Amino acid sequence: MKMLKEQNGAALIVVLITIAIIGVMIPSIMSNITTSAKQFERSEEYTQVNALIDMGVEFTHSVIEGSRDTAKENTESWLEQGNVDSDSIVTYFREQLNSAMRTKGLEDSVRIDVGEENGFKTEIRSISVEGQSIEVDFVVTPVLENEVLDDEEETGTKTIELEFN
Repeated sequence: MKMLKEQNGAALIVVLITIAIIGVMIPSIMSNITTSAKQFERSEEYTQVNALIDMGVEFTHSVIEGSRDTAKENTESWLEQGNVDSDSIVTYFREQLNSAMRTKGLEDSVRIDVGEENGFKTEIRSISVEGQSIEVDFVVTPVLENEVLDDEEETGTKTIELEFN
């Protein structure tokens, strides 16, 4: 008991100083934790957006390639029916390509859902003819949590070289 009386409140002062130091440090620690969580969310969103764009580009390329094959078969059957000039061939092929893309679900603008709230929107901007090749220009826009992210869109071009048997 005599030892406690001799301390004159020194232990209390040490405890109060410790609590004050912890009180000063807690807000900065909490700030770092919330900043890290926000950075993680942004990083995760960036990863999802890029994955959705990649899926959209791959989907669009595969539909265009499948449509190219269908258009080529139709055009070759059409060519067997008689003599036609090269401009008519390109025009006919372009019409067949456009028709096949619509049949395969790639219309002027279409949204493909990946999960409940995410997906991508793909839009055909133009189909142009240059010599013996056709260029299909398209745009892929990610949809994250049912929000179309127009500022994250990516443009692409698929070139089809015309070669017939």
